[in-house]
Amino acid sequence: IATSQGEFRTFTLALPWYSGPPAQFLPLGLVVDGEHQQTHALMSMHALAAHSLQERLPGVLTRQLLRLAAKESVRREAAKGGGDLGNILVGIYNTLSEHADTRAWSTLPQSVGVWRAEVAPGQHALALGSGSPVQLSVPVTAGQITLVWVQQQGANVTTVIKPLS
Repeated sequence: IATSQGEFRTFTLALPWYSGPPAQFLPLGLVVDGEHQQTHALMSMHALAAHSLQERLPGVLTRQLLRLAAKESVRREAAKGGGDLGNILVGIYNTLSEHADTRAWSTLPQSVGVWRAEVAPGQHALALGSGSPVQLSVPVTAGQITLVWVQQQGANVTTVIKPLS
């Protein structure tokens, strides 16, 4: 960008964004009492997060522009006090320290799936996944909903069995 004095300045501005289409939903295979089943897509977290970002983008952009103005003010002061060396050092710091904040997104699941069925009361054998499936014994009480929560991050699978009143 050219300044009013005819000098050229470069500025670094980082904004978060989603690239490409969301990943395909990969159903989780399960075996309930020997019968093969699979989960169905409930929601795409990618689409939900992209929509949230679109709604928050004006505020994110405003904060980034204010941050840019503050960094430029520091760079000018460093140039006055430290000459070209101060200018270069602060410019390098400003460039290296600028990155989009995507921390909240990195913990989101890719998608959420669900499998729902009515089963008879009693103990039910449930196997989740393929290869080395996670084996569970799920108690079901008549007239009660039993929630089996499964969370997978890479090869790590966490399960919670909870009867709901």
